[in-house]
Amino acid sequence: MNVKAIFAASALALVSASASADQVDVNLSNDTAFMQYASTLNYNGYGRTDMEIGALYTEADDVMGTFGVSMTGEAGSDVPGLNFGLTVRLYAVNLDAPDASLAAVALGGGATYKPAPESRFGVIAYLNYAPDITTFGDAENLMETGLRAEYEVLPGAAAYVGYRLIRTELVGLGDIDLDDGGHVGLRLSF
Repeated sequence: MNVKAIFAASALALVSASASADQVDVNLSNDTAFMQYASTLNYNGYGRTDMEIGALYTEADDVMGTFGVSMTGEAGSDVPGLNFGLTVRLYAVNLDAPDASLAAVALGGGATYKPAPESRFGVIAYLNYAPDITTFGDAENLMETGLRAEYEVLPGAAAYVGYRLIRTELVGLGDIDLDDGGHVGLRLSF
């Protein structure tokens, strides 16, 4: 089946699932398209737990699917607006050239900073890493890291610019970057 058709079907499923979603995040560059749906599973006085599912498609016909659970909360009263999070994320990747596939279980963390509670501006940074022991298939590890600055244009609708690096080390072939560059995106909350 055509990889573009698979990505389009995944994107349609994500958008249709978002009718009752908490967040839909879409970002694009010249070489990549990424969509993610996130829903809050639990919220308490310590923070919240979110479930997320996403798909990345590259111009080189590489496809990556993700599923994760993250917990985020305030870092403390000394730095208002600073939140930290921890993530467990599953990756499934199919590379077109070289012909390779992998799966990985990554642990990660991130931080979000909004200077003031009423501020519309925020900065987000994250890192997820899967070592050799939790990477399967044709790869030895996988790392995803990113940084973005966003501005809430409307309540529940933010526009952002960001940078993302997704790198895996293939057995016998060395490092391959699925994505290494800037993108623009929209995050819609419902």
